[in-house]
Amino acid sequence: MTIREGVCANRLLLDGPRVVGVATSTGNVACATVLSTQNIWTRELAAWVDRAMPVVPERHAVLALECETAPYTFAMPVFKDLASRGMLYYRSYGGNQMLVSEGTAGEKLDTADTEQGDIPMDYVVEVGAQVAERFPAYEAAGIASSWTGVYDVTPDWNPVLGALPGIEGLVVGYGFSGHGFKLSPTVGKVLAQAALGLHTDVSLAPYSVERFATGALLTGKYGVGAVS
Repeated sequence: MTIREGVCANRLLLDGPRVVGVATSTGNVACATVLSTQNIWTRELAAWVDRAMPVVPERHAVLALECETAPYTFAMPVFKDLASRGMLYYRSYGGNQMLVSEGTAGEKLDTADTEQGDIPMDYVVEVGAQVAERFPAYEAAGIASSWTGVYDVTPDWNPVLGALPGIEGLVVGYGFSGHGFKLSPTVGKVLAQAALGLHTDVSLAPYSVERFATGALLTGKYGVGAVS
C-alpha cells in the first residue's frame, strides 16, 4: 500500500463509463477501481462523473459546558435525547465537561471549503435551556469551549454506500451526516468488500444512491436527524 499525503485528487479518468484512473496534483494514477469517501466534497465527484449524488454541506455547532456542582464525568451516559426539541446528544468531554449539540438540520453552505463559523448567543441560550430541562444544575453552567464543523448531509441523513450505478469501477461512501467517524471501522470493511467484488457483511442495497430517485428513503420513526 502507498499512502500519499498532501496530494489532491482533481478528477476521475474515465474510458466511457469505466474508471481507468485518477488525475492528481502530482500526476495521473492508473487504476481500474476507485473507492471514494470524499465526504463534504462529494459534489465535486458528482460533477466529475456527471451523476446525481444528492448531498449538502451543513455547518453544525458543538458546545462544551462546564458545571462545577455537577461535572459530566466519563461515568455519565452517552445518549441521544430524541424527546428534546433539538434531538440533543450528550457525552463527557475532557472527563468533567458536557459535550452537547443538536441532531437537527444545520446551516446549509454553498461550498464545502468554509471557515469556522460564529455561534450565535441565541443558539447557546436555546441549547442551554434544553440541557437544563434534563440537568437542572446546568442552569448555572458556563461554556468551556465551542466550535463548528461541516456535515455531508443526504436527504434522509443516512449514507450512500457501494458501487455507483452507471460507472464501472467506482465505489462510494458519503453522506454520513455527522456519524461517519464512529461507523468507520465497519464502513471501511464493507466498502473494501464491495470494491473487491466480495459478499458484504451488511447488505448495501438499502444504501444505494438510487433510493433518492425511487423514494425509498431511510427515514426512521423520529424523522431525519434522529440517527446522528
